[in-house]
Amino acid sequence: MDLDEMKTTWSEMDKGLKMTEEPDEVEILKIIQKKSVSSLNRIMYAEGIGSVITLIGIGYIIGNFGKLQNWLDITAGIGTVVILIIAAICGFLIFITGAKIDVINDSSEAIVRKFEAFKKLLNSYKKLTIVIYIIMPFLIIPLFTALTLEKSLLDDLEKFGEGIIASFVILPAIWLLIFWFYRRNIDRISQFVKKIKD
Repeated sequence: MDLDEMKTTWSEMDKGLKMTEEPDEVEILKIIQKKSVSSLNRIMYAEGIGSVITLIGIGYIIGNFGKLQNWLDITAGIGTVVILIIAAICGFLIFITGAKIDVINDSSEAIVRKFEAFKKLLNSYKKLTIVIYIIMPFLIIPLFTALTLEKSLLDDLEKFGEGIIASFVILPAIWLLIFWFYRRNIDRISQFVKKIKD
């Protein structure tokens, strides 16, 4: 092997080494794509579990509706069922909209369009949950007391006030955890969508 052949071989090996050291755009896009699929699956899984729990809650309340004896308990039961039905419908819509996103087989334009619809739906649902978390303590506390303790809060309004105060401390923490979960996963998917837009 002469000097020119050695230089050519060395140059080819050096290029190959540099290519393996630095990931190219396609490899980076594949990594982001895998993370976005994983994030989308997490959201879909959470929505599926949430929908099942919501349907079980609706069934439990309807099955025990006879335990609700006065206007406060009945109003709390009906209000909670209505809110749970709305939540189940929203969860179903989120699940269906998210299932339409196929980051592996869809075109870039289709992914962007479907993701924007998905993100818009999640933002609408987020605004709705803020309202729900304000209303729910006023419904859940009398309903829970009537169904589990078989007592009415109309007999002891002081406990109702204590329960409301406790709910306004606990529910925002729960809401922030849920918000963090969705924000983190949506940001990962957004990163992929932004990359394919460019």
